[in-house]
Amino acid sequence: MSKTKLLSMDIVDGFKTAISDTIEKCRCIYDYSENNGFDNFLLYQGKDKGYELIGCVEGGNFLLDSNFMYKRFRDYWKGLHGRLAAVPDKAELYACLCRTKHIIPYGVHFRRPLHSFRLEGSKSKRSEYFCISKESIGYTDAMLNWL
Repeated sequence: MSKTKLLSMDIVDGFKTAISDTIEKCRCIYDYSENNGFDNFLLYQGKDKGYELIGCVEGGNFLLDSNFMYKRFRDYWKGLHGRLAAVPDKAELYACLCRTKHIIPYGVHFRRPLHSFRLEGSKSKRSEYFCISKESIGYTDAMLNWL
């Protein structure tokens, strides 16, 4: 995919649907930590492995683990279309989503589509996260499943 080529709306809509479906399966918890500055965390309940920290809620945005969401999107797309030929690789997908403002830079210091940091309590040392507004996927705080 060239840098000037845009993603199809099917890919964009599928990505947002995969996010929305994933967040519906999450529990949101409040856990203040001075280490990373975030208060509200998203825990995904997998079929076999209990809860997994996949991101956080920050104001009107979600910060989500890019690897986790890319796998969820690929699974969603394959289940819908039976193949993955139209799905770009992870770096291309997030670059295009950022360039077209479907995902947004997080804060003043992060201008790239993916931001590398460690959330307190996550299993991995550091992960790459992307920022997407709740509004762009049709979410409000009232729809979150709070613990």
